[in-house]
Amino acid sequence: MPKQSLKVLPNEDQAEFDRLFESCRTEFTPRNLHEDFLVEQMAWSRWRVMRYQRFEDLARANGNLKAAAQMHRIANSAQKSHDQALRALKMARKVPGRRAARAQQTAPVPAAEPVVADTAYRA
Repeated sequence: MPKQSLKVLPNEDQAEFDRLFESCRTEFTPRNLHEDFLVEQMAWSRWRVMRYQRFEDLARANGNLKAAAQMHRIANSAQKSHDQALRALKMARKVPGRRAARAQQTAPVPAAEPVVADTAYRA
């Protein structure tokens, strides 16, 4: 269930946003608070991309190319925000594996016990 604080503009469809948010949570299954934050950022960024693309389309349809260009820049900014959150999520998930692998590579390997031949005993 989406957090109550995640509200959309009055003219937008809250149920559509909720579906997008839940879809992101299902797709990325955050495992901790940090990942939850990044997934939330991605959902909001995706929503903003769609929002500003709609605004861009409206501005273009009304012949306001300056506003359309501005909406396009804002949509690109939201896309970059999504991509940054996705990269951060991927890095967050790689870090434990890297640390464990690095620890195994740098851990001192115990020396094998020397084999002492007992030459005093002969059968």
